[in-house]
Amino acid sequence: MPINESIIEEAVERYQRERDRYEKLTRTVEQICNERIREGSALRVNITARTKSPASFGRKLRRFMVRGEKKGWHSVEDIFAGLSDFSGVRIAFYMAGDEKAILDTLKELFSLTGDFDVKDKRGGNNPEWSNYRAVHCQVALSEEHLLGSNENLRDQSCEIQVCSMMSHVWNEIEHDIGYKPSGTISEQEKFFLATLARNVREGDLVIQQLMDAHTSRVRGEDLIGSPEELVLFLAELFAVRRVTFRDSVGRVYDSLQRIDLCSKTSLCRSIDLSLDEPESARQARWRKAKADTSAFNRWLASEGEVEHILAARNSVEPLLLLILHRRYKSILQMLPAGRGKGRPVWIRSLASRYRESLLSGRTKFTRGSRGSV
Repeated sequence: MPINESIIEEAVERYQRERDRYEKLTRTVEQICNERIREGSALRVNITARTKSPASFGRKLRRFMVRGEKKGWHSVEDIFAGLSDFSGVRIAFYMAGDEKAILDTLKELFSLTGDFDVKDKRGGNNPEWSNYRAVHCQVALSEEHLLGSNENLRDQSCEIQVCSMMSHVWNEIEHDIGYKPSGTISEQEKFFLATLARNVREGDLVIQQLMDAHTSRVRGEDLIGSPEELVLFLAELFAVRRVTFRDSVGRVYDSLQRIDLCSKTSLCRSIDLSLDEPESARQARWRKAKADTSAFNRWLASEGEVEHILAARNSVEPLLLLILHRRYKSILQMLPAGRGKGRPVWIRSLASRYRESLLSGRTKFTRGSRGSV
């Protein structure tokens, strides 16, 4: 037999007692995604989160009851074992090409409790008015995020949905009109949903074209006006794929602002590189930058300076080694430290550690780094 009102009331009471824990999980996952995907990368996304309310939880269970669904649920434990959307985070992207980078990043940030579930109800044998498209996954916090007060989140999972911004609009409307109510969708509703579905698909294409036009305009300007524009320029400068730079973009851009290197001309001058050089030479400079980053990281680890270790993969941080090779002295002069100066900013601390690594004589950077020590 399906669930009944008595079981539903007991389940809602339990959820009211435990909801604070789910809310903490939701906000923790949201914060990690914001820091690493929205702020730390150059991926244009919108991130929202919600923890299911007790009232919404009760309504969902009563829909199951009225429709005679979930006949295998005979207890409160069955309900909590069967539902996975108490905590939810949605990541909506602008460009379809960014979806893979987002999913790859989620695999690095969290422990996936299963495979990515691609839900695509467009075309094929689906009705004309059907347009739902999103990737779902259940994630748990990794060990590094389970320390301290998060220890009680160890056995909890959060649902993350990844979809385009336009698909998000359609998904929300269809969910409220087609999924939640009882009864059958009218022909008029189907007509308007089909019309909206076509507009959504066209909208995805228009957004892609708009972003392509924006990229073309930015390439012709000298100012690097945002972390996203920094990624576009570095991908062109070093002749590498844009997705190579999906991590740490925000704090590198902030550092460039502090040392007045947010123009293409000044940045290229600071690392003695130009777009006029052969592509193979520019790619070789980036390989050297990553090798030098690894060498610098080894010295930092040997000195116990693990908090300053840079990311050598999927990051723009190797750019900082190219800058430090030639500019570490001027950075130290530009950003003085000492009593009354407050805590040194990140790029100043890196310049100081870089100088110490050179003085130690134990850091061997690759030949051709064009360093000025």
